[in-house]
Amino acid sequence: MHLQPHYNIPALKKHKLVFATKILTCSRHDKVLEAFCRTDNVCICMSCVIDNHKGHDTVTSTEEREDKQVILQANKQKFLEKRQEKAKELDELMKATEAHAQATQQSVDKTEQAFSSLISSLEKSYSELIVNIRVQETIYKDQTAVLQEQLELEIATLMGQEDVIDKLLQTEDNVYFLQNFASMPNPSIAEEFPCHSLELLESFSDVSDMISEFKEKLEVFCTQELDKIFEKHTGHIKVGDSVRVKPSVKTPKFNWGCTVTHKSVGVVKSVNEETLIVDFQDHKNWKGLLSEMERVTIANELISAEQRSINVGDRVRVKPSVNNPKQGWGRVTHQSVGVVKSLAGDEITVDFPEHCDWMGGVTEIEIAP
Repeated sequence: MHLQPHYNIPALKKHKLVFATKILTCSRHDKVLEAFCRTDNVCICMSCVIDNHKGHDTVTSTEEREDKQVILQANKQKFLEKRQEKAKELDELMKATEAHAQATQQSVDKTEQAFSSLISSLEKSYSELIVNIRVQETIYKDQTAVLQEQLELEIATLMGQEDVIDKLLQTEDNVYFLQNFASMPNPSIAEEFPCHSLELLESFSDVSDMISEFKEKLEVFCTQELDKIFEKHTGHIKVGDSVRVKPSVKTPKFNWGCTVTHKSVGVVKSVNEETLIVDFQDHKNWKGLLSEMERVTIANELISAEQRSINVGDRVRVKPSVNNPKQGWGRVTHQSVGVVKSLAGDEITVDFPEHCDWMGGVTEIEIAP
């Protein structure tokens, strides 16, 4: 009934119609909130304009809405632009991820092909070597058969000469013995048989040793080349990285020192073109080749078996070998004994009598005796 005249009467047609909602009123004057006080940033009624907000910067709620709507529209546009930027980043990330996955699969395929080809080549070399050994064995057998026949013939000839001499030696007739003595075989003037070489017996005696040496060289070469590939795609060692000597390195160029082993993990102090300086826990300023080292990225590898056994509630102290703890001494000394309060990765918090909530590295701490 109230709405119909706004459609029929010309004067009421000018009124602005909005959807019916709960009408908020002024709690002080019980009137409709038609104005806005910019000074106090609050909606007010017309009575408030001439009452407790007199002299303030006031405008109609419609005017204030128009001004703030412009700001809100601008904010919405900014959010839209940011969302579009993020959507573009997401799209680029998805494309990069897909491209990386394709490149990875191609790399895997090529690696499989390369290693299959390498294996085939090694198998071919293996087959050729076995065939060659067998051929040489056949040749050797043929040569030894000829040599055996010659030796057997020579032995038979010598035995015949021995028999002739033996028969003469057994005769009792001195005249017959003396008449036939000159015709007996004489080793000094008889045709000498050649000395036959047996060097072929040693021809393949060292093959096993050579193959073992070849295997070791091939393994070292493969390990070194694969390490180069991994280093190229996993990033270069830099100052601050945790590193250790590669398991493939038997003896570092500048030696191990007294305490460094394959299990030792240290922090890179400086890097030159081919060498680096590492601070190991018990060996400071250790020098080595970059090619001998690998990065350690797993935090747990920095913690020894003894250190992993440290639990909350244990009584601990700073190791005597630690000169300067990672986060400073505070009031703690080597003689201070405290209780472990918390553990987080390689960080530890200890309550010492001299210093509560003391923080340090797990590698710096040991169980107190």
